[in-house]
Amino acid sequence: MSSTSPLILCGAAVLSLSACAVLPNRLSAYAEHISHTCQHFGSEPTNYGYNTLNISARWQSRKGPFLEISEGYNLTPCWHGGSVSGCGALEGPREVFSARAGWTWRIHK
Repeated sequence: MSSTSPLILCGAAVLSLSACAVLPNRLSAYAEHISHTCQHFGSEPTNYGYNTLNISARWQSRKGPFLEISEGYNLTPCWHGGSVSGCGALEGPREVFSARAGWTWRIHK
């Protein structure tokens, strides 16, 4: 993880627990594989993906909009090539940050 990531996570946790911020509706822990579908099929498969373990916080409104932020750790073996290095298909350190904003539609049966 980068040196600032633990500080950001700790700061968010302190703010949330002290009621200075709105608590998320959901917290999740999950494993994820990220790659191109076509890399797994065909005559010459490639290894352009990576695998992560993540913690995610999601804020969801009743009307549909949501915000989700995740912090993860890349489990894929690292490589070094001159001045560039990375883990799996991701250049840089093992820390992985993701933010998503979107809309969820509720479908009633």
